[in-house]
Amino acid sequence: MSTATLMKLQQDLKDAGYYKGIVDGLWGNVSNSAWQAALADAKQSRSTSVDNLDIAWSAKVSPAFVARVKKMAADLKMTYPNAASELMSVMAFETGRTFSPTIKNGAGAPYYGLIQFGAAAAQDIGTTIDALVKMTAEQQLEYVYLYFKPLAGKISNVSDLYMKVLWPAAVGKPDDYNLFTEGTKAYLQNKGLDLNKDGKITKAEAAAKVVAMLNEGMKPENRRTLA
Repeated sequence: MSTATLMKLQQDLKDAGYYKGIVDGLWGNVSNSAWQAALADAKQSRSTSVDNLDIAWSAKVSPAFVARVKKMAADLKMTYPNAASELMSVMAFETGRTFSPTIKNGAGAPYYGLIQFGAAAAQDIGTTIDALVKMTAEQQLEYVYLYFKPLAGKISNVSDLYMKVLWPAAVGKPDDYNLFTEGTKAYLQNKGLDLNKDGKITKAEAAAKVVAMLNEGMKPENRRTLA
């Protein structure tokens, strides 16, 4: 999502009375809170058919997968609105919307699966990459939960949720925190996150991609009808 598009969204949210920050194209906690409030109000005004839809991206995975993600959000004490949808959107972004447990990092780095596990992360949660890529998506979700478990009760927004996957050192940092700078390997692997092409990737820029994936995942065609 371009900076111009983000600025337009911020301005729309400001005009509607949700956003109180600066219209600068940087998507941080204030912008996301405004978006979440707009989503919550929109849900109240939707028709019964739309109200009868499950969480974001639920149409792309099995009912068992959706149920586990909802339980995961509860177990992680993510009590804010759309928490399960945000978890789904992180995995949708990391897998290119495939939710494949075997998918490899698009830049060729040795990361795989639902949240792009690396060898060190796999070891930390008691498994290996070889084992993870042999699992079903539903089985791999158990290790996604173990990966997030140390942050149980501490996740309150999509920025920190995604930072746990992309760059754990940024969890709890301000939205203008610089993650990667041009000229480094990490920047090269993630340069698509540099929305304003200034050679720096901030926490807000990185999280904006997941917010965009959440918006897409909330479309009716990407959500399963509730029984």
